[in-house]
Amino acid sequence: NGKDDMERISLALGSLCIEEMSERRARSQYTFGERGNADQYLLSGWHESEPGGNWASEHAEFLLVAKENCDYEITLNYLLYDSLNHTDVYINGMKIGTLDGSAPVLTLRVSKNLLTEENYQLLEFKTQGVSQTPSNENGDVRIVGIWLSSITVNPAE
Repeated sequence: NGKDDMERISLALGSLCIEEMSERRARSQYTFGERGNADQYLLSGWHESEPGGNWASEHAEFLLVAKENCDYEITLNYLLYDSLNHTDVYINGMKIGTLDGSAPVLTLRVSKNLLTEENYQLLEFKTQGVSQTPSNENGDVRIVGIWLSSITVNPAE
């Protein structure tokens, strides 16, 4: 019966709250590694994906999507190969923070004044790279600096 169906639909939608798109803030999560979604945004300086993340060399570039004209918070889940090293983080050529290995997660606030008018922003990681095996005993000659497992981008409140 059509009337019974309409009553069920009305009841099901009785507690649904619909937001206007202009009030919703976009959140982006990039996951690194073999099963991640970040590969298409890796520019230069990245080694092949591994389970759970990617190693970056001394200078690595990542294409970040930021579509709204607002401040952002960027949360990095990372590991430094050498805990005595640090990695400087830049957006569009301006330094926004330093990863020093004191915590595996760091949130950096990015002012909208540092963003370009485009939807894409250049996120860079610069570190003093370290050979994974200085003696080269297992044949791995990669120079690595930072391991990333994820980047989360949220418009700041």
